[in-house]
Amino acid sequence: MAYNINMERSSVAIGTHDPPLRLWKSGSLASILAAISILLAILALGVSVRGVISSGDYRSVLTHQTLNPFITIAFAIIGALVASRHPRNSTGWIFVAVGILFA
Repeated sequence: MAYNINMERSSVAIGTHDPPLRLWKSGSLASILAAISILLAILALGVSVRGVISSGDYRSVLTHQTLNPFITIAFAIIGALVASRHPRNSTGWIFVAVGILFA
């Protein structure tokens, strides 16, 4: 609680108030895009594992088809964390986009 009006203005100026709505929107957008790319990566992993099982060639497990979903998930999680906490930082958005493109 502020003692006077000047203290109330200074507390808002140093960031003790709630973050603006656009920061929440960009953070949720980054999380949604990351969730979509993670779901697509899990689907791709399932398809590649099913292909390996149906072909019977278990040597092809360590190919790009089975390792790519793990890289996609890592890019999506890191990008979502950076983009949700720092929405003006383009690195986080690039990581989220790369996660979607790899999926």
